Amino acid sequence: MKNYALAIIVAALFCISLDARDASAQASSVLTTGLQGPNKIITAGQSHLLVSETGTPTPNSGRIALVHRIDGSRRTLIDGLPSGFNTVEQAPSGPSGIKLNGVTLYVTIGQGDSVIPAIPTACLQIHRRQHG
Repeated sequence: MKNYALAIIVAALFCISLDARDASAQASSVLTTGLQGPNKIITAGQSHLLVSETGTPTPNSGRIALVHRIDGSRRTLIDGLPSGFNTVEQAPSGPSGIKLNGVTLYVTIGQGDSVIPAIPTACLQIHRRQHG
């Protein structure tokens, strides 16, 4: 029984080492540029990504970007979202979470605290305009 367990462990370690070798051989490339503190990314349909950007240390510089998945073109979907300089992390803090539910986009602002219980904060809800 001990030999059987040892054989399973050796086989698992061998598989893990093969996966690690394959992962390091993968190439990466830049899809887009011009993002200001990208924080979260989600898919939006088959051809786009939505990216929350915390912004710069300038107040109200947070934004949501729409990035084309194929050609990398980026355009600002929403800008002027609340943001500011976080003195604890020494970095900008702004839009931090995004969720697309049908045609409604939900955006959370700020990182929060994992130790201090949160006080409910506002959630920005954007509705798509109906054309026609």
